[in-house]
Amino acid sequence: MLKINKSISLVGMPGAGKTCIGREIAKLTGLPFIDSDLEIKKSAGRDIIDIFEDFGEEHFREGETKVIKRILNGKKCVLATGGGSFVNTNTNKIIKQKSISVFINVKLDTLWQRIQGKKHRPLLKGEGAKKELEIIFKKRYDIYNKADLNIDYNDTNSPIAMAKLIIRKLRKYE
Repeated sequence: MLKINKSISLVGMPGAGKTCIGREIAKLTGLPFIDSDLEIKKSAGRDIIDIFEDFGEEHFREGETKVIKRILNGKKCVLATGGGSFVNTNTNKIIKQKSISVFINVKLDTLWQRIQGKKHRPLLKGEGAKKELEIIFKKRYDIYNKADLNIDYNDTNSPIAMAKLIIRKLRKYE
């Protein structure tokens, strides 16, 4: 089992597989798994898309920062973050201080295949979603790339294979 001193925060684009891979890492390490989006929904008592529509992205990001800070101030865990969390300066700082950040880098075409038609992505719905995905990807890439570890997602790998790869990289990192 991996002996780790900090939580592991998975960052990257929507559809990168942070939740699926995070669950596998948690099983392999014995750490609890937490999905920040689910914790935000619990805290707010409503869906993320509703928060975006009713209050806007800035309000959502403020709440997201508080939830992630609470999680990372708790027991060590594997945290799957929302796609935009690491881009927020305050949240990025918390993630970098309190955890090992792991960027799951997925090709744009693969991301599009995974998320097209999904209604629960507030920034990627409706006509023009593919173009919006490209814009967001280009804006965020350099920020994601500043994570502690950068893992390229190979389309032939399963979530368990990716989890094992990340754990191998974490052993070298620690």
